Order: sequence, then structure tokens, then C-alpha cells
Amino acid sequence: MVPGANTLTISQFTPGWTLTGNAGTNPATNSSGTTDYQAFEIRVNSSRALRVEPFANAAVRTVNMVGGWSGNSAAQNVYGATIAGGGGEDYSGGSWLQRPNTVSGSYGVVAGGYSNSAADYSAVSGGNGNSAGSYGAVGGGGSNSANGWGSTVAGGYSNSAATAYSNVGGGWKNSASGNISTVAGGTSNSAGGSDSAVGGGDTNSAGGSGSTVAGGMFNSAGGDCSFAAGRRAKADHNGAFVWSDNANDADMGSPAANTFSVRASGGIWLGTTSSPSIASGHFIDTSTGAYLTTGGAWTNSSDRALKAGFKPADGRTILDRLARMPINTWRYKAEGAKTSHIGPTAQDFASAFGYGGDDKSIGTIDADGVALAAIKGLYEMVQKQEATIKQLQAEVESLKKEEMGGV
Repeated sequence: MVPGANTLTISQFTPGWTLTGNAGTNPATNSSGTTDYQAFEIRVNSSRALRVEPFANAAVRTVNMVGGWSGNSAAQNVYGATIAGGGGEDYSGGSWLQRPNTVSGSYGVVAGGYSNSAADYSAVSGGNGNSAGSYGAVGGGGSNSANGWGSTVAGGYSNSAATAYSNVGGGWKNSASGNISTVAGGTSNSAGGSDSAVGGGDTNSAGGSGSTVAGGMFNSAGGDCSFAAGRRAKADHNGAFVWSDNANDADMGSPAANTFSVRASGGIWLGTTSSPSIASGHFIDTSTGAYLTTGGAWTNSSDRALKAGFKPADGRTILDRLARMPINTWRYKAEGAKTSHIGPTAQDFASAFGYGGDDKSIGTIDADGVALAAIKGLYEMVQKQEATIKQLQAEVESLKKEEMGGV
């Protein structure tokens, strides 16, 4: 094709078309363009503004539309390509540099901007220096690349979606290099594991397959299906969950696979209400009133206002039942042979006293209550015995006096 051939300029219309419009035309027979496999161009100020290129194959009934700067182009043997505009020259370092938009694959689209490129079935909306591989898309920004098959970069700067179906939402210097991986935004984040994700933040990495870093700074999820969030959390083992607070500028690693680790210098709250609070001296606080102190003591909720159905406990009866209840030493199967315990089974405890919600567990408050009631029963027995002893002693003293008086 000869540049400039078969062109239409604003000042040079064929006699059949007027500058004020035409009436009574038929699109089937009236047109401006070519009747062979030559391109058709529209020029403005003697420079090409739009080029319509046919594909030299009768089986392909589509054309390339190349608009904008005259240096924009669709590659040879490409069809269905579109460059809506943009492109140009940039003065830098004392010289003019060409910044064209290009389409290298069929049905690729570049909407605007400059120095952008699109492969087959891909799209670049605009920006500067962006590239989209097959079936990929770049929304805008600068120096972004979505070169993985079906990958996406929404915007930002210097982001890369390098593998199939990978995604970067925006931000700066983020990379999604694992298949079907995602970086939502932030700075210098990477999702290198397949199906991995980084929600945002700064210098986070999700390297394990199916791993996640929710956000924060300097976190890594290296294990498969691991999770890290906060500051300097390192979920290095498979299935590990690590939350690390911002109070300590030190790494917090996972202890082993399939573990849940939390570093929270201000305390931990668990509950059902919408207004969490952690009292002074509490490390784990709950909406139920139970808590773990910063010293390590677990404290049960026992407020009278939370209770109902009060009945006096008979200490002697409880003591008798306690005496009949089996108390053994034993070990939990899950702990191994080296760790032993002492106490009743939940079934024996429930059979003896009937306290608690089931016969598979023993509430610490119930065990404490039984012990206190038994102690109270023992105290009552001791008091009665002391009273009996005092009475007997008094009787003995009385008998001694009588004997001495009769001498």
C-alpha cells in the first residue's frame, strides 16, 4: 500500500459529496472509500487522522481502524484492530521521540494515550507505556503490563500481571505473577503463588498457593493456604494464620502448620455485642464477662445479676456423692503418653451431681462449686465434732471434780 493513496482530506471532497451534507443517498451504492483491498485515509492538515485498513482475504470481512497520530499502526496480517486515538511525539533529552500506539494482534484495542500496545483480543484504555497480552486488559495509568493470558491491570504505575488470569487493581510497583493471583493495590506488593491474593498495603507478599495477605506492611504468607495481616506477620507454614500488631517492630512467625497465632499487645476481645472493650489488666476479654488476666489467670463470669433459680447446696450430700465418685489419673489420647491428669470423667461427674450442659465436659465453675460445697460440708462436720468434743471434755472435767470432792 502506498502512503497517501486513496485519501480524503477536509478540503478535497469528491464532487458527489458536499460540505453541507447530501440527501437521497443509499448506503448500498453511495459511499466514500475504496473498492479494492487498499486502505482508506482521512487527513487533517495534511496529516493522517484515520486509516481504515482491509484484510486481503475475502473470508475476513472486517477492517482495522487506526486513528490518532499518523505513527499509530496495526501489525501486518492483523484484522479487526482498533486504535481510537492518541500517540504522538515526546520531546526528551534534546530530541523528539516517537510514542505510537500499536496493535499486534487481531481484535486488539487501544483507546488512547501513547506508547500503548495491545495483543489479540486485548484492550488498553489509555495512559502511557501500557501493554496488554492476549485477552488481557489495562485500564490506564503508566508503565503497566497485563501480559498474562486473560490478565488485568486496572491502573496505577509500574504494575505487572504476568501470568494467566492474574490481576492488579492499581497502586505502584505491584506484581501478580502466580496463576489466577490478585493484588488489589498498594505499593511493592506481590502475589506469586497460584490463587494467591494481596489486599493492599506496602511490601507484602503472598507466595504460597491459595495464600492471602489482607494488608498492612512487611507481611508474607509463604505457606499454602496461609494468611497474614498487620505488620511483619510471617505465615511461613501451610494453613497458618498470623495476625501481628503494630506495637512491635519485629517479625512474628507461625510456629507450625495449621496454627492460629495472634500478637495483640493491647489485648484480645471476643463477643457478640457491637461495642468491644478491654479492661485494664485483661488480656482476653469477652462480652460474657469471662476474661484472661495479663498475669495468666482465667476468670469465670459469676455476677449474681446474670443468674437465676438459686437453691441452697447441701454440703454433706455433695460430700457423700463426691466420696463415691471415681477419681482416677489418666491422659488425653491427643496429648500422648507423657502428659497425665487427675480427676473424674464428665460422665461420672454428671451422674454424681447433674451439673453442666452435657456429660461430655466439666465446667470449671461447676468443679469449683462442688469443691467449695464439699469443703463447707467438711467444715460443718468439723464444727459438730468440735462441739461434741467440747461437750465430752466438759463432762469429763465435771466427773473429775465429783470424784475429787468425794475423797
